Amino acid sequence: MYLFLLKTHILLKFTLKKYLFMCLVLAVIWTNDVTQTPTLLLKTGDSAQMYCHHNLRGSYYHMYWFQQLPGESLRLIVHMLPYKAPDFGNFSQEKYSANKIVSESGAFTVKHLEPSDSGVYLCALVHSATYEAYFGAGRKLTVLVEPPKVKVFKPSTKECQNEKHKKNKKTLLCVASDFYPDHVNVSWQIDGVDVKDGVATDHSAHWNGTHYRITSRLRVLFSQWFKPGKNFTCTVDFFDGEQTVSRVGWVAAGKIIQILQFCADKYLKTTHNAKLSYLVLIIKSSIYGLFVIILVWKLQVGPKRSSSCLCHEQWSLYETYLNTKQSFNSTTCFFLQRNLSETESKCNAGSIC
Repeated sequence: MYLFLLKTHILLKFTLKKYLFMCLVLAVIWTNDVTQTPTLLLKTGDSAQMYCHHNLRGSYYHMYWFQQLPGESLRLIVHMLPYKAPDFGNFSQEKYSANKIVSESGAFTVKHLEPSDSGVYLCALVHSATYEAYFGAGRKLTVLVEPPKVKVFKPSTKECQNEKHKKNKKTLLCVASDFYPDHVNVSWQIDGVDVKDGVATDHSAHWNGTHYRITSRLRVLFSQWFKPGKNFTCTVDFFDGEQTVSRVGWVAAGKIIQILQFCADKYLKTTHNAKLSYLVLIIKSSIYGLFVIILVWKLQVGPKRSSSCLCHEQWSLYETYLNTKQSFNSTTCFFLQRNLSETESKCNAGSIC
């Protein structure tokens, strides 16, 4: 029935809500009669629910849950009795929960899993009238760690070498995504040599509900980016709870023909717009000139009137000439002057009446 019996005195010390409790266990027994949930493999942010059940004879009302992290000793998380609130001592109930409604079984939950929760969890049962503690074999909880995916994006072709970009620099973008936890450090290298100048990295990683994401930018000289053979590398160092692993992304230097093509297209577009504006201006000027010529022509071929009417017409025409001659060209002014002279001679002669 028993795997083995450890005949020794083990002092289990733990803090309850209001006082320090010392429990002297006369025997620690590992037995197959206490069964626990199988090994758990879960993602970060999930909850790990563990069950403990026993087939021991007698009333084993007291249930204890222990946690053993890698390289550390056992520590008591919670003590439970049927129909009573579990006692977590100094541990937060936002992180842990437990319940026990019958003497034969109980449940324990670790919430909001993090890689640091990975370890072995053991269930122990104690009879109300003895000091023997019966342990299950324990179950291992592994919280899966996800390293970042790294991608480096080339500078935008819209960063043209012109007056708006007097410093003639190009911007590379590094995106590290889909990782957990957020223990990362981002660095840049040019041809394998670390660079600090021109680097701008997010102050902290951004949480999207399931994973983290962080971005970093590197500004380099125009001449550097288009220098053949250069390589630009973004390195993301990720700590998975046990060791630091690196993930990299890189791009090669750009081709000068790409930026020249963009600038040439931009120049052609600008000159095309200028030509179109000039053509519209010429058309508007021509329409205005045509309107003036038609107006003068109508004045010349109008019906004959009396001398008094002609004199009145002469005065009106003279006023028109004085008011508008500054805005007319030489041809229009010639027609106005000639018409004014003819009208004046007719008015003086009075031959029209």
